[in-house]
Amino acid sequence: MSEKQLKVLYSNLKNSDFFNFFNCQEKDSTIKSEDIIKKTVEPGAFQENIQIEININKKDEIIKSELMLARKWIGNKEHLNMFANDIAKSFILANTPRRELKKTQKLAECLFQTHGTKDKVISIHQETEDGGNETSVDISNIIETYVGNKEASRFNLSSSSFKLNNILFKGEKWLQIVYEY
Repeated sequence: MSEKQLKVLYSNLKNSDFFNFFNCQEKDSTIKSEDIIKKTVEPGAFQENIQIEININKKDEIIKSELMLARKWIGNKEHLNMFANDIAKSFILANTPRRELKKTQKLAECLFQTHGTKDKVISIHQETEDGGNETSVDISNIIETYVGNKEASRFNLSSSSFKLNNILFKGEKWLQIVYEY
């Protein structure tokens, strides 16, 4: 992908660390309209708790990418599943256009490092590159939505955005992470 490219290509996503590390496989491809193809993707593990759908155009550009995580699998403000944190972080970074990665890097790291209030964590304190540990209101809202304390939040980039929603899906609580270009 070139630095100036505004959208992530599906072919690049398929060759990304996200696809490789989580052993993702395309399971279905459906034509939604003349211009849009929906790809259904499954990770190598935890398929009952993870759903991935990606809409692409004829140019192989991702126009919408969605990750759904079962709330019971993610956990809550007291206990969080680190594998859920990892796949959410990786999904966000893999779907961010290269020219916008700097904007999402801190968010992704904060999400990955989020622990429940009752999780036992042994860590060596490490300051961020800017010398502090402050998080923006946007990042705080995303984290609050991720742990289930807020219903929804949005993170805007210059050419795209992603939102997190706590929703009911098939009668159960799920977290929906949607990238829209």
